[in-house]
Amino acid sequence: MADAVYRNTPAQVDLDLWAGDSVGVPVLVKENTVAFDLSGVSLACIRQTAQGEVIEDLVVTVDVTDAEAGEATIYVEGTGNYTDGFVGVWDWQVTDDDDWTRTICRGKVTITADVSRPS
Repeated sequence: MADAVYRNTPAQVDLDLWAGDSVGVPVLVKENTVAFDLSGVSLACIRQTAQGEVIEDLVVTVDVTDAEAGEATIYVEGTGNYTDGFVGVWDWQVTDDDDWTRTICRGKVTITADVSRPS
């Protein structure tokens, strides 16, 4: 489980993915040393650059395992066929019941081209 320590700025969590595969990345989110309550609405996105358009609609969802303990799994489903690979960025925001939004994690996304893929 990756520790994502939030200190008024998003934690750096890089994703290293294999094209066409689905993956779940377990994270433990803390604010300094205290578990971060992840109850709320999550939004996560992958782009080529922070200002760029989404180059492919990816399904990125966050399944909160234990919200009060700061445990979650970030799921990325089937990243398509990147025959030349891909390097981009991602982040994850949580908005609580008081409409307070925080970007929890951010990082680089590297997708390695796969060898076996549908023809």
